[in-house]
Amino acid sequence: MKNILKVTIAENDDIPSILGLYRELHPNIAPVSDGDAQVIFRNFLLYAGSGVFVGYADETAAATCALVVVPNLTRGGKPYAIIENVVTALAYRNQGFGKAVVSAAISTAWERDCYKVMLMM
Repeated sequence: MKNILKVTIAENDDIPSILGLYRELHPNIAPVSDGDAQVIFRNFLLYAGSGVFVGYADETAAATCALVVVPNLTRGGKPYAIIENVVTALAYRNQGFGKAVVSAAISTAWERDCYKVMLMM
């Protein structure tokens, strides 16, 4: 049976699940502490329109990506967007979940009137 993914914009309660996914993204780098993650997440959200997208399959965080909407003084003041930290849990790969969270982030960037969206690798 195929898993169904529900993509949401992360809130504070999602941080532990996101950090778990980030451990798969960078297994050789020590993760930030939960307390530091709360502060970083709060600062991240100061960029209006930005968010961390998380896809849940059966109550488990399966994929995530971060969207940063960057203010801009060119292009008539239209912002641009950067997508970073894309990761899908090993158990959920090859099911389109990474694509789903990235697609949600791209749609949000267009809704925020960004003139371009860049995927960073």
